[in-house]
Amino acid sequence: MLLVLGGVAIVLGMSGPFDTYSAMRPGPRLIYWTLLVFVTYATGFVTSDALFELLQKRVQGRWPRTFLSGVGAGLCVSVVLGFFNFLALENPEFPSVWIDNLVPVIAITVIVTALFESLQPNTPMAQNLSRPDLLDRLPLDKRGDLVSLSVSDHYVDVVTTKGREMLLMRLSDSIRETALTPGLQVHRSHWVALDQVTQACRTGETALVITSAGDQIPVSRTYMGKLRKSGLLPNVGPGNG
Repeated sequence: MLLVLGGVAIVLGMSGPFDTYSAMRPGPRLIYWTLLVFVTYATGFVTSDALFELLQKRVQGRWPRTFLSGVGAGLCVSVVLGFFNFLALENPEFPSVWIDNLVPVIAITVIVTALFESLQPNTPMAQNLSRPDLLDRLPLDKRGDLVSLSVSDHYVDVVTTKGREMLLMRLSDSIRETALTPGLQVHRSHWVALDQVTQACRTGETALVITSAGDQIPVSRTYMGKLRKSGLLPNVGPGNG
């Protein structure tokens, strides 16, 4: 986050929006935007978080609380912005130095507060961003963490921590829908989630992996190198294993 804020400050300092390009020299302008970005971010974050907790028992509904805390944070941020402009600009007029930016600042803080709230762990939006699309094809009671995918005729046997389901699709398509789940295709007919492998052992020039579901999945020679790189097998050749 600090890198993002620093990047934003540099871009604003170089471009000089809101007439700061003509009103300030490059050095002071960069200092102005750097201080403004970091201070307003800290003000908005602390204020919205405190207001959200304060409204927890007073306002029903997560989104009404989010909106009100965003408005409150916007008021505080606009005060900070007005103070900065009062010090940095020549002949600032009060209260216009504060009121002119009030509405856009509140709008921005409400949007940012809502975005942060949406991406909190265990919220529906955060889960949808990280959940594999493949799970949407499964019955609700079987939408657990992905364990493995295996080809069976023209179907793919999708195994999760909550059960298994046969889907009429290609293995390559199902692998594309595993999203951010760390996994590895170990055979032309099998894919496994790395965190669901409980054991991996050599069987001559190939290997066998056992999943948390108890399935024994063969690893073909083609994928042995990838299996070793994943850390599931020692990175040694057949003659040393």
